[in-house]
Amino acid sequence: IYLAISHVWADGMGNPRANSLPTCQIHKIQTLANHLRKAPAPTANLPIWIDTLSVPITKDGMARRKAIARMNYIYENASVTLVLDAELMKQSMNADAVELLMRIVHSRWSHRLWTFQEASAAKYLVFRFSDGFVEFGVLKDAMVAYLAPSNMYDAVGIDLYRWAFTLESTPDPSQNLLKAFENASDRSTSRESDELICVAALAGFNQEQMETLLQSEPETRTKTFVQLLKRIPKNLIFVHLPTLPDRGFGWCPKRLIPAWKFIHVTLSDYDFFQLTPEGLRGQSAGLR
Repeated sequence: IYLAISHVWADGMGNPRANSLPTCQIHKIQTLANHLRKAPAPTANLPIWIDTLSVPITKDGMARRKAIARMNYIYENASVTLVLDAELMKQSMNADAVELLMRIVHSRWSHRLWTFQEASAAKYLVFRFSDGFVEFGVLKDAMVAYLAPSNMYDAVGIDLYRWAFTLESTPDPSQNLLKAFENASDRSTSRESDELICVAALAGFNQEQMETLLQSEPETRTKTFVQLLKRIPKNLIFVHLPTLPDRGFGWCPKRLIPAWKFIHVTLSDYDFFQLTPEGLRGQSAGLR
């Protein structure tokens, strides 16, 4: 049993040079974790996982790649994923579900790509506010009750409801892939090369595929991603942005996530081209 922390490095809990944090930060995180735990003994500390301490920093980067490849597994198997956002931790939890969810949606945490991936993998997500903890599942249930039936045309409520359910994966790999592209295009990450790593995790890549992607150089990562995916949403071929120079990949934007923002042709959610050694294969409607 362990608790995983989801946070934004800019809030002061990151360290790009070493696997260390100030003692006061570690004590604060451990205290919060203990408040959530079911303790085997009053003095016991619940084990915590936080990337700053738990993703090894080495010269060759190999340990980091292996840890990142297992990121989904880490958050899926944590008993609780605790969200620590500096702004949310200044706000009171004594508000209705609409206001609390609005604060979460507009927090810095919700605009980061890595944290979205962590939240999507979490089985039990909890937010820390200034005076207590708020369970995400309770917020979702409250939004369902709020919208039905008296507020079912409340535009703000509907948008919040939709946002809340973007964190849920589905049994359909095609739908998860499209949701991964859509949600990644609305969020940012400090490392451009990490964009496709997060999308791959959201799309359901297994650990072997993740390690292959992580081993590729940043300049070849888009090509490796597409080769592992073996199919692409047809929408992407309509984007007029710089494409890869490789033979057979002249259709592929150099950066897939920013390209998604420029899609102007709406096709079926399940419309894909298959990637073959000869190129893309599939059928699509057209005008003559």
